[in-house]
Amino acid sequence: MRCLVGSEWGAERKALKSIYTGLIRSVFDYGSIVFGSASETLLKKLDSIQYQALRLCTGAVRTTPTSAFLIEMGEMPLNLRRLQLKSNYWCNLKGHDGNHPCQDILKSSWEKEKKKLNSFGWEIENVIKDFGLSDINISQTVPLSTVYPSLFHNNVVDLTLLEKRKGENISDPYLVQSYLDSKYYGYVQVFTDASKNSNSSNGVIVCSDSSSSLYSLKNNHAISRPDLLLEIQLITYRIQAMGLLVIFTWIPSHIGIRGNELADKYAKQASKYSDIDILVPFSREEIKSIIKQKVKERWQRQWEEDRTGRWLYSIQRKVGAMRRTGQNRKEETVISRLRFGHTRLNSNLFKIGKHRTGSCDFCGQEETVKHVLLFCTKYSDYLLK
Repeated sequence: MRCLVGSEWGAERKALKSIYTGLIRSVFDYGSIVFGSASETLLKKLDSIQYQALRLCTGAVRTTPTSAFLIEMGEMPLNLRRLQLKSNYWCNLKGHDGNHPCQDILKSSWEKEKKKLNSFGWEIENVIKDFGLSDINISQTVPLSTVYPSLFHNNVVDLTLLEKRKGENISDPYLVQSYLDSKYYGYVQVFTDASKNSNSSNGVIVCSDSSSSLYSLKNNHAISRPDLLLEIQLITYRIQAMGLLVIFTWIPSHIGIRGNELADKYAKQASKYSDIDILVPFSREEIKSIIKQKVKERWQRQWEEDRTGRWLYSIQRKVGAMRRTGQNRKEETVISRLRFGHTRLNSNLFKIGKHRTGSCDFCGQEETVKHVLLFCTKYSDYLLK
């Protein structure tokens, strides 16, 4: 990474971060569930490598607090990343049955009561309890079908209205309803949770405002909820085996279509019920999203309670993504240093023994970023301009 940057030239920080995440952080991640129980002294050696890489990305001077350029680059501390990875692994294990060979490490043992170790099997229960996920139901990692998948029919998904939305105005509920009535005359129209009964029909048209769900049905592939996709495929297989045709179509939401409005109404009513009739387990992706948010909250608390990097904290209080950039290397380096409050001004040079007093040579006050930008009379002409 040092070969790619200088103080005034070099690759942009987005490219440098990609190099860090692809070639350096990926090595840290591998096996972190195992070596995460190592001593703090050993783990800090990895932290120092992360700090060096991110310091090169930002162009920060050596006196810059590590917490500051972690926030600037949107990169969480390694200890929190290891926490997230081990929690994700727990989630993967819970999605398997009891025959999985690694399930044993989650079971109780007398050693856990006698010893206080930092290894995965000992620690993960407390972590998950803190996250409030102890009693949560997780769907199967690999859902198995009772019917050969080759027997499934390809789902018929009509995305005509979704494609029209990009070029035409389809906010008129009359036009949408006319399209459904004319093209699917005689079909039972099902709007998510609400349906209209009929004595005879040619089939069923399921109207949904979830384009992502329809694309999953059309492509027979779902990353977040493969278990629900399989369940829908089994249901449609049984319906079609009885000679009925099931078609899925997209419709715009909240434009006054009666069936859709009823579905929204009943869904809101059901969300207030204390009793749950059908227990739908969470998918791994949903649990990992919750874990990610919980870890981010811990990072946020660390940033709020940290005693260093307070100048950047006054500018950016929330942790998260890397700051957007658009300038060249030299300009971004200057901006980052101003945001950090650590530059080559006299106050910082004094800390590393390269200035006698740390005061401004012009007015005698401590030469900080705030002083130069707002108060120093040496630059008053520039401020007026």
